[in-house]
Amino acid sequence: MAIALKLYRHKDSKNKEIDGKWFAKTKKMEEVDLDDISKLLARRAGMSRGTALAVLIDVVDVMKQQMANGHTVVLGDLGRFSYSVRSELFDSPEDFDPRRHIKRILCRFLPVGHREPGSRRMRYPLLEGLKFWVADGADGDVSDDEVGTVE
Repeated sequence: MAIALKLYRHKDSKNKEIDGKWFAKTKKMEEVDLDDISKLLARRAGMSRGTALAVLIDVVDVMKQQMANGHTVVLGDLGRFSYSVRSELFDSPEDFDPRRHIKRILCRFLPVGHREPGSRRMRYPLLEGLKFWVADGADGDVSDDEVGTVE
């Protein structure tokens, strides 16, 4: 399987140099939830679906608890998860009120990356080998022609 892409024409009447050029966006496909993942995991690991689902639910609970305690959760070659906040400016530390000044709480994900020796280029194992396809027309059917692979 591969990630479907949809191609769009850029419209920018203010900048004629880029007006009419094309760009790609990922086409969202169906979602896979914990129940779906538990079925796949159970088959792969030779355990019951119930056991796999219970483990996944516990992993989510433990991750939330650890991140709420300010920890970054690192899941092997998958990546790092942590919370961060966006706040308004305030005059002094004494004026800070989280209910008033924190405007947004984010859950950040950063895939594990390794710098190539002698280079500034990063390699991300999670992203390597991804294949892309272009979705045809308005109905979003996926073509049979592979567009590319991430190295």
